[in-house]
Amino acid sequence: MMPPVNIPSQRASSARGRVVRIVKPRRVPRAAMISLTLAAAAAVLLPVVWRLWGSEETTIAHQRTLAEMELDWRCEEGHDFRGKGHTFGPDGLTSPRTCWKCGEPAYPVATYVCPVHGAYEVTVRFTIGDDGRPRVAQVRWAGRGWVTEEEGLRCPRCERRLEYSDDPFIGRNRNPKRGD
Repeated sequence: MMPPVNIPSQRASSARGRVVRIVKPRRVPRAAMISLTLAAAAAVLLPVVWRLWGSEETTIAHQRTLAEMELDWRCEEGHDFRGKGHTFGPDGLTSPRTCWKCGEPAYPVATYVCPVHGAYEVTVRFTIGDDGRPRVAQVRWAGRGWVTEEEGLRCPRCERRLEYSDDPFIGRNRNPKRGD
């Protein structure tokens, strides 16, 4: 007698012979659709509501006055020192400070640049502008007379107009030679 032979094709055909019938297609529950719709609406409306109800107040940063700022000063004798800005005199311009070494009047120093010959340090006097911030009113070479900012200073070499530079490193020797 022979043992019964298991033929896989016979087993597979019997499993495939069952017919499954789908009666209704699967539907997403109504509560899930409502929740999804409300979440999407909230995501769209939340930035709009935030913008409408937000305050229109803008924060204004504190602007330091000239008396609070640290400036470089130079006296008539050429002594340099660093100190706080100074107050304004009766003429509306900054009044000079007294040099602590020699007692001569000292004025703030600013850097002006010639496009060809580089940077020059000049003394300046400030006034308060229309916006309430200090602005340069007069400039001069050491030992010479004051000129208004509108007139401007000229380069001593080429007579081009000098322009103010707010770059603190312009005119500085960035690669000094040994022994200098």
